[in-house]
Amino acid sequence: MRRRALTPRHLLAAAVVAAFCWQPAVAGLSIEEYLPPQEEGLDEETRLQRMREIEQEREEARRRAEERERQLEEDRRRRQAELEALPPGHRALLEHCVACHEERALRRTGRSRIGWRGVVWRMEMFQGVDLSRDERRLIVRYLAEEHPPTAGRIARETAMAVAAPAAVFGGVAFWLLYRRRSRK
Repeated sequence: MRRRALTPRHLLAAAVVAAFCWQPAVAGLSIEEYLPPQEEGLDEETRLQRMREIEQEREEARRRAEERERQLEEDRRRRQAELEALPPGHRALLEHCVACHEERALRRTGRSRIGWRGVVWRMEMFQGVDLSRDERRLIVRYLAEEHPPTAGRIARETAMAVAAPAAVFGGVAFWLLYRRRSRK
């Protein structure tokens, strides 16, 4: 591939980009805007009282932040304990599937073990879900036990399990026969 020569237009574009990209970032605020307001004309006692109030506000804010952090940690531990109490298949389902699918949608769709295996395979192949063999086995087993198929679904899945290989085999057989006849 042949390289194109640099034109003045390229140099101008590079200069414009450099002018905008290489300037230091400035927030536009001075340090005084972050400090508490300095009130003019206050006597020493009032100024000290105001400084104590500001210090109390800071302490209260720090205490609230610590309380909020403690509460978040408590919530995280509680959620972790709830997850550990769940069956392993349900945990794997929550970890891998519920990020994209609502659990309520899974309850509406019942499938057999083969049907759920097909769904999980499709998610791995086409959606990029990364599951280990054990996680796949746990998810399929859990879904098949907790969300079993209806009678109509069993009939459809069985028909597809028979029809899909038959269609492939039939297509290959037809191609071989066609090829044999076209050579004669």
